[in-house]
Amino acid sequence: MVGKSLVGLSPNTLDRIRIFGASLSTALPALLRPALAPYDERLDAILPGTRTDFSQRALMHFVEAVASRNRAADRDADFAAVKDALQSATAPDRVRRPRRTDDEIVRLIAARLPSQSGVSKVLRALRDEEGIACEQRRFSRLYQAAASRTRHT
Repeated sequence: MVGKSLVGLSPNTLDRIRIFGASLSTALPALLRPALAPYDERLDAILPGTRTDFSQRALMHFVEAVASRNRAADRDADFAAVKDALQSATAPDRVRRPRRTDDEIVRLIAARLPSQSGVSKVLRALRDEEGIACEQRRFSRLYQAAASRTRHT
């Protein structure tokens, strides 16, 4: 998004830039690719989280474990420290869950509402017990729909 603006910076300024994110190398202009911090899915073993918060977790790890120790602000040294931190980590296995339609998920939620309440508890149950994939924001919307239907019946 800001790649075109950053490309116009001086080489000295570009050397000071660090970019954090997953799978960005193909989206970045070639001139910015060296600034992409070498984080990958092994970060999940160090700082677990979601794909959507990957860049924030990578930045947090960088600030706490790399930048605070490397006062020279040398990109090569910074990225060597990142690689060193990830070296002993093993990416956790990603659980593959089948996708369901909105109607299917609403029915599953509605079936649980008499015995379970709370968005996070029902989402956790559907993920763990039913093996269902559903993003949290989408699930919240579907939970509200199921709760509304249950109240009106």
